[in-house]
Amino acid sequence: MSMTVLKKNESVKRTKKLPSFLLELLFCFFAARTTLFGQPLPAGIALASIAAKSKKGRWFCILSTLCGYLTLSFHPRYPIALCLLSLVLWIDEELFFRNSLITGISVAGATLISDLYFLIQKGSSIYDTLILLLCTTGGFLYVIFFEDALPVLKTKTRRYLRQKDSLAITVLFCTVARGLPLISSTYFSLNDCFCILLTLLFSRLERTENAVIVGLISAFLTGADSTGLFTRMGMFALAGLIGSMVRPLGKLGICGGALLAGLLTSLTTGELSLLHVKPLDFPVACLISLLIPDRLIQLLGLYHLHPNQSENEARIKESLCQQLKNISAAFLQLSSSVFALAGQPKIETDQSVLLSKIEERACNDCKLKELCWKRETGEMERLICHCFAIIEQNGSVCNRDVPIYFQKRCNNLSKYLYEINNLYELYKNELFWQGRLDRATAFTIRQLEDVSAVVDKLANQLNQNVSFNEELAFAVSCELDRLGFSPKEVEVAKNTGGRYEVHLKIESCQMTGGCKEITSVLSQLLECPIEKTEGDCKLGQCVLGFSEATPYRLLHAVSSTPRAGQSQSGDTTAVLTLPDGNLLLILSDGKGSGDKAHLQSSETVRLICRLLYAGFTPTSAVRLANSVLGQQPDEEGFATIDLMLIDLSHPRADFIKSGACATYIKRQNLVKRIESQSLPAGILDEADMELKSESLLDGDLLVMLSDGVTDAYSDEKFLMTEINRLSRHNSPRQLAAALLDSAKQQKGNTAWDDMTVVAARIVEK
Repeated sequence: MSMTVLKKNESVKRTKKLPSFLLELLFCFFAARTTLFGQPLPAGIALASIAAKSKKGRWFCILSTLCGYLTLSFHPRYPIALCLLSLVLWIDEELFFRNSLITGISVAGATLISDLYFLIQKGSSIYDTLILLLCTTGGFLYVIFFEDALPVLKTKTRRYLRQKDSLAITVLFCTVARGLPLISSTYFSLNDCFCILLTLLFSRLERTENAVIVGLISAFLTGADSTGLFTRMGMFALAGLIGSMVRPLGKLGICGGALLAGLLTSLTTGELSLLHVKPLDFPVACLISLLIPDRLIQLLGLYHLHPNQSENEARIKESLCQQLKNISAAFLQLSSSVFALAGQPKIETDQSVLLSKIEERACNDCKLKELCWKRETGEMERLICHCFAIIEQNGSVCNRDVPIYFQKRCNNLSKYLYEINNLYELYKNELFWQGRLDRATAFTIRQLEDVSAVVDKLANQLNQNVSFNEELAFAVSCELDRLGFSPKEVEVAKNTGGRYEVHLKIESCQMTGGCKEITSVLSQLLECPIEKTEGDCKLGQCVLGFSEATPYRLLHAVSSTPRAGQSQSGDTTAVLTLPDGNLLLILSDGKGSGDKAHLQSSETVRLICRLLYAGFTPTSAVRLANSVLGQQPDEEGFATIDLMLIDLSHPRADFIKSGACATYIKRQNLVKRIESQSLPAGILDEADMELKSESLLDGDLLVMLSDGVTDAYSDEKFLMTEINRLSRHNSPRQLAAALLDSAKQQKGNTAWDDMTVVAARIVEK
C-alpha cells in the first residue's frame, strides 16, 4: 500500500515538472535560432549549458539546441561547439558546474575553438577576428544572464526578485523572441508583439525604472540590426514609463499608456513602419496582456520585485569593481584555456618519417625493396634529399632529374616520383597551415590578455576615490545662470591626479562663443587656470567638458612629401590627446612607397590611436599592431612605429620604437639622440620594441624623422648640426619645412623616398 502511495506522489511531481521541462526545451530550441546581422549567436549553447545542470532531461535540452542550430542551415561551427561542450560535460561534470565563471569560460572556449578552426580554414581578416571575439564574449555573457534567469522561471514560489534577476529574464525572453519564426505581415509581427507584451507585464510591477529598462533591452535585442534602432528603443521605454505611471488604474490603464506611447512616437517619426513596428503590434499585445491574469505572472516569477538593497554608492562601486576583476580574471583564464586546449599536434619534420612514408607508398610491392632500403639505405636517403632539393627549386621532380642508374633499377619510377612530389607538397602545406594556425592562436591569446589588462585597469581606476564638490557645483550653477547660460547639469570633481574636472550641460549656445566666457568663470571660481577639453553643441543643449590646465603646452608641426612619382606617401603621422591628458605623437613608415605602403602605415596609426584611446597600454597597442601586420597574406608587409607620449603636467616623454629611426631632442645648443635597434612591426611574431623615457624642460625641441630623411644624410653628425642650426629662431613649422628641404638638397633636390619631419616644442604657459 505504501509503495503505491509513493509511486502516485512521484507521478504527481513529474507531472508538475513537465511544463517547466517543455518550456526549457522550447527556450533552448529558439535561443539556438537567434541571429545578429545574419550570423548565428552562441545563445543556444549558453542556455543549454545552464539547463544541463538538471540531470533529468539534460541531453534532451542539448538535442533541442542542436536541432535549433540545424534549422538555420548555417555553417556547422556552433553544432560542433555544442558537441565539444557536451564532451567536456561528460568528462568532468563537477568541474563544469562548479561556478558560473567556469561554465561561461567553457562555453566561450568551445565557441572560440570552433570559430577559430573555421576562421583559419577560410583565411582570417580583422573583421572576422572581431566577430570571433564578439561571439566568444557573447557566449560568456549569455551564461551570466541565463544563470540568474532560468532558476527564477523553474521556481514557482519566488515572489521577490532582485533587479538583476528581472533584467536577466528580459534578456532570456528577448533572445528567445529573436529566435521565433519570422511570422510577419503588413500589419503584424510576432517578435515585436512579444517584446511589447513583455514590457507591459513588467509595467505591472512596483519599480518604474525596471519597466523602462526592460523596454530598452527588448527593443535593442530584437532590433539591433535594423534601422531606427534608437527611436525604437525610445518608443518601448516610453511605453514602459507611461504604463508604470498609470499602474494604479490597473491593466486597462497600463495598456492605454502603452498605446499612447506608440501613438506619440508614430506622430513624431511620421509612421510606425520607420521603427519596424507594425500597426497591430501594440493593440494585439495589449489585448493579450488584458487576458493574462496576475496569477500567471506570479507563476513566471514576475509578481513582485524586491527593492534594490544596494543603494549605497560605495557598495555599488565595490561590487562593480569586483565584477570587473572577475571578468578580467575570466579573460585571462580564457587565454590560458585557448593556449592549453587549442594547441595543434606538431608536424613531424624528421627526415626518417618522410622516408618511411615514401617506402610504404611507393615501394611496398616492389621486389627490389630490400635491396634499396636495407642494403643501400644511405644511397636512398641521398637520392630522396636530391629529389627534395629539385622540388624546392623547380616545383617538381621528373624522370630526367633522377640518376641514370636508378632509372634503370626502379621498376615503377613514375609511381615513385609521383609519391615523392605528392608527399613533399603535403608536407609543405601542413607546415604552412600549422604556422598560420600557430600565429592566429598566439594573436588571439595576446588579444585576450590585453583585454584582461584593460578591464583590470578600468576596475582599478573605478576603485580610486574621485571627490565631487557639491558646493562648487552649486556656485558654478548660480554664476552661469546669472550670466544667462541656463545650466541643466553641473558636476565639479577632483580626479585621482588632484586636478579639477568640470562637466556641464547647458541650453544651446547657438555657436555664439560662450565657451570662452564659461572658461573665465570657472577659472575665477576654482581659483586655477581652466581649459576646455571637449564639447558637443546641438540644437537643444551643449555638453561641455573642462579640466585644470597643464603648466605646459606643445607646439607641433609636420612636413611631409611622397616619393617622386607617387601620389601618396608611405609615411603616416597623427597627434592625439588621450583621455588621461597625455599627448600622443606617432609616425609610421610602411614598407616601400605608394598606395600599399600608405595603407600599411595608415592602418597601423589608426589602430594604435584607437587602442590607446580605449585604454590599452602602449606596449599592448604595439603588440596588437604587430600581430595585425603579421596576418598579411604575402607575409612581407611591415611598418615602422615611432611613438612618443608626452606628459605636460610633469613634462616628460616616453618613447616606444619598433624599427623606427632615431628621435632628436634639442636643448639649448645640444642635440641628444634617442636611438633604437629594433625591427619593424609585422616581421616577427613577437613585437620587437624598445622603450625609453626622458624628462623635458621649457623650450625643448623634439624631432621625429622617417628613414627617407635620415638616409639622405651620409653623416649623422651633419644631420644633428643641421637640426641645431635650423632650430635657432625658428618655430616648429619653420623647422620641419627647412629640415625637409635640406634633406632633399642632399639628394639633388628630389624626393628620393617618402620623407617626413615631425617637430614639437615644449612651452611653458
